[in-house]
Amino acid sequence: MNVSWPDAELKRIVVDYDSLELELRESSGARRTIRAEGYIGYDAIGVWDEMVIEQAELFDSHAAIDRCVGTIAHRLGSTFPDSGSRARNARSWRALLIHFADGCVLTIVAAEFTAA
Repeated sequence: MNVSWPDAELKRIVVDYDSLELELRESSGARRTIRAEGYIGYDAIGVWDEMVIEQAELFDSHAAIDRCVGTIAHRLGSTFPDSGSRARNARSWRALLIHFADGCVLTIVAAEFTAA
């Protein structure tokens, strides 16, 4: 993803059945949309101040992925069935961690991330 994360602002989060979209305004003023297809988890605990981004990291292996998959396996069994989502059914996930200036971290686990 070619995004200028430092000093960008999170303007909006939109979640539907198969995707999660983040609308950002980069420090240059450019608007960007980050799309997470086939998400299996997201959280941001302790949001306090404006949503100015310090940095973002993308991981192929992360404890957040393990927690999401473990929770699904606990509920549905270790060979959980396919969902209605093509991206989820690939069963390959990445974790995007977005660190904000106030110390909060938005974590998103999804099959695919794209930026437009």
